[in-house]
Amino acid sequence: MAATILQILVTPITELAKLFVVPLKHEVGFLLKHHNNIEDLKTKTKDLELNIEATTHAIDDARRRGEATTIDIEHWRTKAQLILTDVHKFLADFGEKESGNSKTCCTNLCRRYGSSKRAVNLAKVINEIKGSFRQIPVSRPAPPPGIEMMPMGDFEAFESTRVAMEKVIEALNFRDSHVIGVYGMGGVGKTSLIKQVAKYVKIKSMFDEVVIATVSRNPDSRKIQREIAEGLGLYLMEETEHIRSLRLSERMKHETRKLIILDDVWERLELSLIGIGYGEDKSNCKVVITTRNLDVCSEMSCDVSIIVDPLSQKDSWDLFKKVVGNVSQELNSFAEEIARECGGLPLALGTLGRALRNKERKYWEDAAIELRQSRPLNIKGMHKNVFSCLKLSFDEFQNEESQMCFLYCALFRKIMMLELKIF
Repeated sequence: MAATILQILVTPITELAKLFVVPLKHEVGFLLKHHNNIEDLKTKTKDLELNIEATTHAIDDARRRGEATTIDIEHWRTKAQLILTDVHKFLADFGEKESGNSKTCCTNLCRRYGSSKRAVNLAKVINEIKGSFRQIPVSRPAPPPGIEMMPMGDFEAFESTRVAMEKVIEALNFRDSHVIGVYGMGGVGKTSLIKQVAKYVKIKSMFDEVVIATVSRNPDSRKIQREIAEGLGLYLMEETEHIRSLRLSERMKHETRKLIILDDVWERLELSLIGIGYGEDKSNCKVVITTRNLDVCSEMSCDVSIIVDPLSQKDSWDLFKKVVGNVSQELNSFAEEIARECGGLPLALGTLGRALRNKERKYWEDAAIELRQSRPLNIKGMHKNVFSCLKLSFDEFQNEESQMCFLYCALFRKIMMLELKIF
């Protein structure tokens, strides 16, 4: 009976002691393991520094490959660097206090207890962030470069170009203009103009996505679909054009405002077969085509058709002088005649200007005579001034081998592109 009573009295006391002794033992451990806890923190800090360095190298490598780093890895690196700053500050303060240790024993014990406990907590934070590091992807394939990053080369907005650009931008702002045609003779600068428009509307946030695809004289639907898809960050794996068009059409239904530019259109192109569909709401997508023929604008049911006129005589002369460089008084009359013969076409002016730059008088004389006498064949879509200038530039090749190489590349462009990809 007495034993039972004693057990009843002792058991609560024992349990109560456990409640105090176990935590007390844990707290005393901070004092006893003070040195070990500090050294463990230093080791873990070095490991974290190596992880941050490896992450920085991985991010740099990904960027060199053209990939985009993930937001998570950037956040991880920032958080890790902040933790590292805290640890370095703690260790620096601890070192100063250790070197100036002239305090009482009680004060010293309190300081050691506090620093040991802080070291354990910091080590625990480092362990957590190191664990999350292994689960975060460093990079992902980068989205296609934005139109606003596109270099514009020698583009200059002369008066005729500026007027056309303003009209195109005005039409893009008009709610009921869904298909806009930009037309003008070959070499007048339609492609350069429309690229500048694309860059402008993207920078001004008129559209969220701007894509340019080249159609050309013999349109390849798969190529056009691929160019549009890549511009939208979509990868088309399907082989059949119909399924590819459905996939592209589905992507086009996204709520973002899109501008699709189809450059160098020669004949009617059925937009729905490509995958450019509007659905019930046409406001999220507009299409701009460039063509040499106004009839194509009509066949494509363009809501607005805008002509790109040739440069004025003054603008032609300014552009030619800029390309060809300084023209001596002796050559000035030839230069003015050649600039006039180019018919206000930037392509012709640029081609001839580069061909005659730093050339002797006889070359200028020959060029003027050649342009006067040149009578090109009736080539559809080829303006006589452009033909004359291109032919003269072609004749400037130093030997027949260079000419034949150029013609080979022109005739078998697709084969050449394939060979370039292989090698």
